[in-house]
Amino acid sequence: MAETRRTYVSNESAEAAALRTAENIVQRLRSLVETDLTAQNLLQLIQGLFEISEQYGELHRAEEAVRAMEECVALLRPFPIPLLPGSLHNLANRLWDVERYEEAIAFEEEAVGLWRKVAENETSRDLGPHPVSPYHCRPSVTTSTTSVGTKMRSAPARKRWRFVAALTPPSPRLSPTHCTLSAVGRCNEAVPIIEEAVGLRRVLVESDATFTRDLTDSLQNLAGDLHNVGRVEDAVRVGEETIVLRRGLAVYPTITKDLGRALHSLAASLSVVGRWDEGVRVGKEAVGLLRVLAESDSSFMGVLAASLRNLAVGHSNVGQYEEAVNVGEEAIGFSRIVAERDSTSIKDLAATLRDVSICLAAAQQYENAVRVGEEAVALHRTLSEKDSTFIEALAQSLCCVALGLAGADRMPSVPARKR
Repeated sequence: MAETRRTYVSNESAEAAALRTAENIVQRLRSLVETDLTAQNLLQLIQGLFEISEQYGELHRAEEAVRAMEECVALLRPFPIPLLPGSLHNLANRLWDVERYEEAIAFEEEAVGLWRKVAENETSRDLGPHPVSPYHCRPSVTTSTTSVGTKMRSAPARKRWRFVAALTPPSPRLSPTHCTLSAVGRCNEAVPIIEEAVGLRRVLVESDATFTRDLTDSLQNLAGDLHNVGRVEDAVRVGEETIVLRRGLAVYPTITKDLGRALHSLAASLSVVGRWDEGVRVGKEAVGLLRVLAESDSSFMGVLAASLRNLAVGHSNVGQYEEAVNVGEEAIGFSRIVAERDSTSIKDLAATLRDVSICLAAAQQYENAVRVGEEAVALHRTLSEKDSTFIEALAQSLCCVALGLAGADRMPSVPARKR
């Protein structure tokens, strides 16, 4: 764990240094545009703002990321339509990060509307491929991006749009509008959006296998949406299809990242439907991949911690109590690191502590269960004072403490269970 912390600090220092360099570049470009307003200088500034917004996001400086994208949108509005949707889409993602959900939806809907205009315009087939790479788009705009893709695929024109694609660097997160819809209680609206995307991409894959990766992205997010609306059996089915397709995409350098996330999601759904043994098997594979990723990229610590937490619960549910405790303690360690870096992740630490407390009680380590549960209670109490939606989580943590205390009273001298 100490080595992991040293790696994390080193990575963060490098990210901070890169950000300072980017800030200086953007400031120089602003000055250049003020004195020499040309299209080339303006596009360089826009590209710099895109990149710095991504860097702010990676360092969890969400408000600054929003401001950078707002400046991009303002600068891009005078340009032709194909240039604007990507910036609107990225701004929506940044607004989502700061929980400005309704504004995020409004910008995503504007982006989708503009992309649809491009797709429906008869002359758009001569514009070349969509200016935003399909791998950089999220399911909130999948319908329009795939529609555009069917009309804009002439190879000679790709070079023409390359500079535009450079304005939209890939995002490390999966936080599309269908997630935003879920955040404001519109989960049922999210599912049809991504189902339409899946349908369109299946048609594309039939004639062009290079769209398979796009299809797997949509399937993975559909599985998550189905899980969130309670259609967990369907989520498992879609998740299993996603895994099969991900494994077939090993030629892509990022497949390990995609596969790790997909395995993590599938393991969670398998557990919910009671397929515990399968959930543990898939969860172990997810943890193995995510652990390797987290060693070189600290941004994966959060999903690694979540995957470890789910695996600990899975071990406990199949009676592997010692494994559950060991994995749970590791999950807490990574969750603490993530929470130290990003205060918005304290809720995840609290949830991990709660679940590990249950695992400890199941292993008859009642004193430890009470200790961990009390920490979860303290965090959930603080969270619930600011946000009443955490009251239920607080009640669950209190129950965990009660469970530990009751077990200690009943069986004070029984040794910890092992398997």
